[in-house]
Amino acid sequence: MKGAGQRDMGKGFVVFIVAMVLLLFGVLAVPLFV
Repeated sequence: MKGAGQRDMGKGFVVFIVAMVLLLFGVLAVPLFV
């Protein structure tokens, strides 16, 4: 149970990091396209 919870938490953390990176790239790319 504890191990499964840690795995889900780690997966959520990875998804969060990917989302933040995509958001950051999106913000940086906007001035290039405008």
